[in-house]
Amino acid sequence: MSFVVAPLDAAWNYLSKLEEWPRTWAGHLKRVTCYPPGAVTEKTQGTLQMKEGFKSRMTMVEFRPGRNWKWIRERAAIPPWLSITSSKL
Repeated sequence: MSFVVAPLDAAWNYLSKLEEWPRTWAGHLKRVTCYPPGAVTEKTQGTLQMKEGFKSRMTMVEFRPGRNWKWIRERAAIPPWLSITSSKL
């Protein structure tokens, strides 16, 4: 886990530009495509394409402007040889 010391509005402005993630901080992503394009909103849906080739479609389920957002994966084109396990600590 990483922590950044920055004013909340600066962090929100930086991270809410999803389509810039591959160039700014998420080097594992090849491309992020958002609908509608631009900064994240309560209606944002998107596709994250990993450098390894697979994609995940995301849909917004919680949006609190300037504070947080939460989205869920609709479906993913995951290669059959890849196993993904999630756990909560």
